[in-house]
Amino acid sequence: MASITQVRLTDTISENRWAAEYFDPKYAFQPNEKYKWIRLGKTFTKCQYGISISMNEKLKGFPIFRMNEINNCVLEKAKKYANIPKAIFEKYKLLPNDVLFNRTNSIDFVGRTGIFKEGEESTFASYLVRVNTNEDLVLPEFLTMYLNTEFGKGQIRRRAMPSINQANVSAAELRRIFIPLVDLVEQNSLKKIFNRSYNLKKESQALYQKATQLLEQELGLDKITFEKPKRYSARFSEVVNSNRADGEFYNPELKNYYKYITETQGRILKPLTYFTKVIKFSNPDYASEGVPIITQKHLTKISPEGYNSFPIASEEWVSKNSAALLRENDLLFYSVGAYLGKTNIWFSDDRAVHASFITMLRCDNKFDAGYLMVLLNSKYGILQSKVYQSGSSQPYIYPKDIRQFLIPDINEDLKKQLYELIRSSYDSKIESQRLLEKAKARVEQLIEEGSQTKVQSSTTA
Repeated sequence: MASITQVRLTDTISENRWAAEYFDPKYAFQPNEKYKWIRLGKTFTKCQYGISISMNEKLKGFPIFRMNEINNCVLEKAKKYANIPKAIFEKYKLLPNDVLFNRTNSIDFVGRTGIFKEGEESTFASYLVRVNTNEDLVLPEFLTMYLNTEFGKGQIRRRAMPSINQANVSAAELRRIFIPLVDLVEQNSLKKIFNRSYNLKKESQALYQKATQLLEQELGLDKITFEKPKRYSARFSEVVNSNRADGEFYNPELKNYYKYITETQGRILKPLTYFTKVIKFSNPDYASEGVPIITQKHLTKISPEGYNSFPIASEEWVSKNSAALLRENDLLFYSVGAYLGKTNIWFSDDRAVHASFITMLRCDNKFDAGYLMVLLNSKYGILQSKVYQSGSSQPYIYPKDIRQFLIPDINEDLKKQLYELIRSSYDSKIESQRLLEKAKARVEQLIEEGSQTKVQSSTTA
């Protein structure tokens, strides 16, 4: 069936757009009398492209935000730096409640929008646009949520100018997007929910950071430093016995950690298998209906997210591999790819299995699971993953090598404390997300109340 959409010539002329996608009925709308709708540009007090400069990860200069750090309406910590003069930085310095709009990327990511609430002095990259609004008309929190609703994303997509590999929404096109002038009492109510969500997100991050710091202090990882030699050697017998000839395997840094933990700290190193089973399954059979599959892209800092659509495992495969169904406190170890060793803990009640590029660690004691999750994500844990990794084009690590990891024994009280911290961190994050979705759903409701379908479409065979 083919769908035909009819539009008025005056609409194409006034919008200066002729592409059929622009007038797709799912994007086009007609404001009703509930709200006044105006162009976004009418609400702006500032609209500025970011700075174009090479970036570094060596802490040189000022933190610089990129699209990567815009996550669900807020900005995460900047991971790269811009080495620029102070005078230039002042021109592009982010201030609280600045809204950053990603103007170029694939059609699915163009328009990603987040708000800078607080943090260290930072700037922003050239493919982001900084906007400030007249807060007598539109609050920055409301604008951010509006552009992150499905309706807002649709308005962004219809304004996107496609190229070969990506789409672009210029500042001029951003200004032309319509926004409803919702009553400021309603906007302030939504702002309060948004800020509660933001504060819970900060609390979640602080709790996880506390768990990391507690473990590092207990093991002395926060004080230990080793100077990595430019070259090192291994005995021929070591190469034969380990059946490994790659240089990373003989990195002396890990041996220095072992020595520090056992001799200076006086701790016993136990094999990973003392604390957990290391379990590997083949890749599940895919189906259109069944059980969600956790892949590498679903792993976060604590527990997997966003796994309810694709891929899906068939119920037949799951019934034949019932042990693959995730249980509370199972660990998911990233065993193939760039983030080798990244580990999540399963806190959800959902039925799910994992893909073959993830290895399951199943503990009998939930406090062991919490401890291992924090340890494996520490610099000591990641170093073990790097030492035992194999592969050339893509790093991977086999279960037999994961089983060789050595784990410092710590007391049960600290394990319990670590578990409770990461569990509380997870709960705060989930509540933060719930509140944000509640606020966005209310914005969607307000939009629906203030608009109606603009164009008529007919279907022909």
